[in-house]
Amino acid sequence: MKGLIKITAAVLGLLILLIGIGIFYITSVMDPNDYKPRIEQLALEQAGIQLNIEGDISWSLYPWIGMETGVIRVSFPNQPELARIDSAQVSLQLMPLFSGRVEMSDIILDGLALSLVKDATGNVNWQSTESTQATASSAQESDADIGSGRSTEAISIPDLDIASINIRNGRVEYTDLSANSRIELSDIVLTTGRVALGEVLPINLGFNYRQFDGAVANLEARTQLNTQLAVTSDFQQINLNDLNLTSHVSGAALPNHFPEIKLTGQVQMDLTNEQVVADSLNLIMGALNATGSLQLNDFESLNIAAT
Repeated sequence: MKGLIKITAAVLGLLILLIGIGIFYITSVMDPNDYKPRIEQLALEQAGIQLNIEGDISWSLYPWIGMETGVIRVSFPNQPELARIDSAQVSLQLMPLFSGRVEMSDIILDGLALSLVKDATGNVNWQSTESTQATASSAQESDADIGSGRSTEAISIPDLDIASINIRNGRVEYTDLSANSRIELSDIVLTTGRVALGEVLPINLGFNYRQFDGAVANLEARTQLNTQLAVTSDFQQINLNDLNLTSHVSGAALPNHFPEIKLTGQVQMDLTNEQVVADSLNLIMGALNATGSLQLNDFESLNIAAT
């Protein structure tokens, strides 16, 4: 028995040593930047997108599989740039992967920018010509499935556990060249608590909103949103608990010294029954202090009731 224990211990020790040597070799000898051209090629072949990895990639493998990137740009062929990120940091635990669990530390995205453009002829930069045709065909098949009562395949979500998600210096733009208009969200800062299925997710979101007609900013708003997000496992019930929104609004379309807007309440969304209920609403805007509730039934007809 003692001999068996010694042999087992020796084998385990050898395995640990081999794993350690392998990790040391991969992290010390292999350079992930050597694979950037292959990654960019696979993105074009498999997803039809042009991926440009400008910055260096660094990684670690134990106890966390970690990766940090520099600037990455994304676009469809012959289209304006769709997305860019200045840097990203992400890492996950190695051992839980063997049991099918994904445990990640803080995800940090700096300089995440999304630029949506519709040109004067109606073409958009978030779809290629081929994907537009495929999407139309897929939509027709989906409508046929719904009409015939055929169900679509359920979405399989892995067992995720993320310490937090942090987005800094984010930006989203939508430009419609045919209407000479633009909408932008800038200085986006998003901070969440722990992200895990079945757990309430604290969210803190801040951003600047601007709406342009030509070069004129008709509406500007600095907005701060805090809430507790709860989502069921089938993603059909979404609740925004303890919603607290504050917005400082201005612009050419509004009078000077427009009052600050404050809104609190609770929001429940039932996607299965196409219903949204907003309870315990309290709106404060200057001298106005209003309370009440709203209910939306049927997303297509937008049947709204207020009390």
